[in-house]
Amino acid sequence: MASLFIRMSHTKLRRLLLLIGVLCVCMVYYIAYIYDKQKWSSKSVEHVASQTLPCYLGRQQDSGIPRNVHPQSNKVLVFVESDYSQSGQEIITVLESHRISYRTIVRTAKDLPVLTTKSQGVYILLVFEDVFLYASLDQWRKDTLMKYCKDFGVGMIFFSNPQGDLGGREQLQLFEHSLYISMGHESVEFTINPECTNLGVTKSGQVLHLPDHKYIYFISNHSSFYPLSFIKPIDYNGTRRMSTIIDRGLLDGIGKAFIGGDLSFWVNKLLFLDVMSHLTGDIISTPNFRYIIVDIDDIFVGAVGIRMRSDDVAHLIDTQTRIREFIPGFTFNLGFSGKYFLKGTPEEDEGDMALIQSADRFVWFCHMWGHEQPHLINSSAQLATIMRKNKDFAFSKGIPVSPDYSVAPHHSGVYPVHQPLYAAWRSVWGVRVTSTEEYPHLRPEHRRSGFIHDGIKVLPRQTCGLFTKTNHYASFPGGWGLMETSIRGGRLFQTVVDNPVNIFMTHFTNYGNDRLAPYTFTQLVEVLSNWTNLQLRWTHPASVADIYFKLFPSQRDPLWTNPCDDHRHLEIWNPEKSCRHLPQLLILGPQKTGTTALYNFLKSHKSTRVNVILESTFEEPQFFSNNEIYRRGIDWYGSLFPKKGNVSLVFEKSATYFDSSAAPERVKALLPKAKLVVMLIDPGNRAYSWYQHQRAHNDPTALAFTFEEIVRSNSTSRKLRQLRNRCLDSGYYADHLRSWLKFFPPSQLFVIDGEYFRNNPVPVMNKLEKFSRLKPHIDYNDKLIYSPNKGFYCIRGSSAQPVCLGSGKGRQYQPMSESLREYFKKLYYQSNSELYSLLVKLNIKPMSWLQSSLSLRSP
Repeated sequence: MASLFIRMSHTKLRRLLLLIGVLCVCMVYYIAYIYDKQKWSSKSVEHVASQTLPCYLGRQQDSGIPRNVHPQSNKVLVFVESDYSQSGQEIITVLESHRISYRTIVRTAKDLPVLTTKSQGVYILLVFEDVFLYASLDQWRKDTLMKYCKDFGVGMIFFSNPQGDLGGREQLQLFEHSLYISMGHESVEFTINPECTNLGVTKSGQVLHLPDHKYIYFISNHSSFYPLSFIKPIDYNGTRRMSTIIDRGLLDGIGKAFIGGDLSFWVNKLLFLDVMSHLTGDIISTPNFRYIIVDIDDIFVGAVGIRMRSDDVAHLIDTQTRIREFIPGFTFNLGFSGKYFLKGTPEEDEGDMALIQSADRFVWFCHMWGHEQPHLINSSAQLATIMRKNKDFAFSKGIPVSPDYSVAPHHSGVYPVHQPLYAAWRSVWGVRVTSTEEYPHLRPEHRRSGFIHDGIKVLPRQTCGLFTKTNHYASFPGGWGLMETSIRGGRLFQTVVDNPVNIFMTHFTNYGNDRLAPYTFTQLVEVLSNWTNLQLRWTHPASVADIYFKLFPSQRDPLWTNPCDDHRHLEIWNPEKSCRHLPQLLILGPQKTGTTALYNFLKSHKSTRVNVILESTFEEPQFFSNNEIYRRGIDWYGSLFPKKGNVSLVFEKSATYFDSSAAPERVKALLPKAKLVVMLIDPGNRAYSWYQHQRAHNDPTALAFTFEEIVRSNSTSRKLRQLRNRCLDSGYYADHLRSWLKFFPPSQLFVIDGEYFRNNPVPVMNKLEKFSRLKPHIDYNDKLIYSPNKGFYCIRGSSAQPVCLGSGKGRQYQPMSESLREYFKKLYYQSNSELYSLLVKLNIKPMSWLQSSLSLRSP
């Protein structure tokens, strides 16, 4: 009985203990739940963020410094919702403004781009226009991107959409368990973290009041996260919330930045530059200086009643003195037209005299004497005569003109280039520097750039919103509030942030009347000094031009665009010039494939016109492939195609275009609608033909070595290496075709099998005639005739006899050895395989020789 009682007691005890255990476990979970809610509440975490997290920006221990990324790569991979999303376009605008290369990928893309090549990373930074875009990726893509970033030390930047929502929740978890995102909508105080004194662009400690503001903020108490900026509701008594944070990568080894909001908030643009610099170890960075030059065009030019008076001149001098508090040595540049001196009211004439009396306080540059537009004058001698009047006027009035710099009225003749203007500038003034807002186009503004032509450096010029008719606050288009916004973080402010060198265009009348220009620039430099760490500088245009092209050496050579594609360019292009005589079709090459025969057959059509003969380049213009020739400009190129009667097709052949790395982009810029013709033969045969061509022209290296010695050579001899490359490089057809297809759609490309063409030119010419829309149609059976002596087709002469190409074409030489044919088959196998796939993709039937080289049967 006793033992039964004991057993029952033990059973009850075990049940009691089990019940106590369950209650304890429940209590633990409940305490954890309560603790977790308190832990992630805004108040608790914000206290930690604002008072105990220092600013680690730029310190060595941070993760995210790229390693084993291709040494020449500064490419950013940008993930966007769509090609047209506003926030995505704002990111791209910043990248383009700072000349940062990038690639975009939309959320709906099927695959990620190739991230590595030859064990090196391709991208130096990943940017997401919205953090939730990343969250929407499938797990494989997330894992792939995270692994790439961790393996190559690549950082990630995430923006966030303040117009979105959190699905009705107060906050959402991001990435690690210790980071949450939340949002609000109220009047706030925005602050740059005062402890972040080592930011490159953004000045720490600045405070901005934002009424009725939608905002994003982040919540964390982990030491991996620290704030760059805070946001705090005006009526909120708690601590500040983190609106932009850096993740040091302590949790997953990947450096990140989370920016609350998008780039529609102007301060985020400054922070974006800083976090890009931080996460790439300054590989992506912006200079810490900004040059600001202000040109005052049209001095003495202006309608009676709106010109400057003597008190306006005094105010101009005072403005210059005030700006020097922010920009040491700052001086206004005054461009004058002497013909209009003393042409105003008596008070305005006193203003003209005051400018002359204070002339040594400013830098002066030459305009045109009577504000003429140079593009309307075709004679450089006539332009020089006009300029000398202005020069004599300056001498008579004691104006200390800086001869290095000049600007043409309305930017006329600067771009599109009017050669007589450049010649007159050099002969009269010795001009070395000018500026324009028109290269390559007026808009988008952030793509303006510089170039050098005929020894004159052309700098990009910026507009500030003030033009010849913008003289009063009340009449400012859209209201003066737009200009205030532009100054205080908007377009004008951002123009300076985005450009290390700024030359602003203003006008004579902007400094009289309501004196809009003095107000604008004094306010601008003050805002820039308050909100950025940028050093504001001034120097003469000639000196700043040297600085500009040291910063951007790739801009030295221009990229000529078609004036007929820009209505503004047409307005400042000489009316006697025309785009209609430029080529509509180009035969690209490559060399030694039969393109000369093709050129002659097409030229025989009565409705075609070709370029004039150039002996220096073997009858070919070679405009787009030869740097020296390209620098001559489109006036020179257009002069090769004289206007002669009504023609259906203007074309040219330059066989150097096909394998030129520069030609595709250059052709696209000037001739975007051009038809492109390519002729391909077996690349080994092409290489052998080039070698024989060089021997026929007594090339010493070709005469000294056999073909096999050259193509198999590993010699370091420069001449031997050059000849080998000229033999072999053009034969990598797939690479060169892809270069052209980056800029042109397949519909503008016509690919010819050169070996088929040699024996069957008639059907090829008929197809080409249709492709080029050449009219009237002719029967090439009547136009061409086979020459047994030459072994190829020639043009049928008036007496039905063949009129063939010269002795240099169709040379006979020893056949290539079989061992060399096998060598070329192996050498070009990969390239030919890629060519085959590319042609199939383009719906072009692969050539018989190509199928043979790959041991494929004809389809």
